Amino acid sequence: MEKRYCLHCKERLEGRRDQKYCNPICRSAYHRKLKLESSVQSAIHKILRKNYIILEELFTHMPFDQHQITSTKIKLASKGFNFEYCTRVYQNNRGKWYRYVYEYSWMEFSNQKVIIYRQKDW
Repeated sequence: MEKRYCLHCKERLEGRRDQKYCNPICRSAYHRKLKLESSVQSAIHKILRKNYIILEELFTHMPFDQHQITSTKIKLASKGFNFEYCTRVYQNNRGKWYRYVYEYSWMEFSNQKVIIYRQKDW
């Protein structure tokens, strides 16, 4: 007979073979936790998507072969860009930090300038 454990509190379960929780309190707590995690992920996804759309719009009227644009932090922030959220971070050998939102990246400078790069399509 295999040992079974509560999905929430990890206590050993006794009784029915299809039992997943040791009591209704654990069942409710488990589902509240799942709902909270999915709502946090959804909020982060919305921020990343908005950042992506803002960066994508900057390149819409540019020639296809142009992969770099200079802007200001104020201009991006006024469109709703959130500099705190990115999909990855990279530091080059000179110590400069690049932040990415999928195929777009940006590097910030102390004078409020931002260089935005679009990765080349392979």
